[in-house]
Amino acid sequence: AYAPYIATNRRQAARLVELASITTEDVVCDLGCGDASLLRELVRLTGCSAIGCDVDADAIARGQAKIDNQPRALRNINLTHSLIATYIQGERFQTATCVFVFLVPAMLEELTPYFCEYLNAKDGNRVLSQRYQIDGLTVHSSIEDCTADHREETE
Repeated sequence: AYAPYIATNRRQAARLVELASITTEDVVCDLGCGDASLLRELVRLTGCSAIGCDVDADAIARGQAKIDNQPRALRNINLTHSLIATYIQGERFQTATCVFVFLVPAMLEELTPYFCEYLNAKDGNRVLSQRYQIDGLTVHSSIEDCTADHREETE
């Protein structure tokens, strides 16, 4: 498993919005989004667009059903059933301006080259990791439960 499913509560979601400075202009990506609870909350709080992927087809289906039952203004979320390593190399991922990862260290290590490429692709791109630091990236801020904002070190 890439990480156990742990729901992000509303207080944490609000703190993530603050840390990542998420606005209506952002496209937020959750790698390993489960039923997209975090993405739905971020869209509700900010009006941003959201994308996500998960290997669990049932979780994606549950998430899509919940999205379909929301008011139209909150439906700007696109979910994909995919391996993270495949998704992160695709065109849809490249539209993201902010990426959330709630993954175990081994998976973060595997994805680090992709994160570095993503961060270098466009000014303003950012990656936030719950609990674990991503080697090669620098922590800029953190949330009480160890969520951290990571960016490539430029110096």
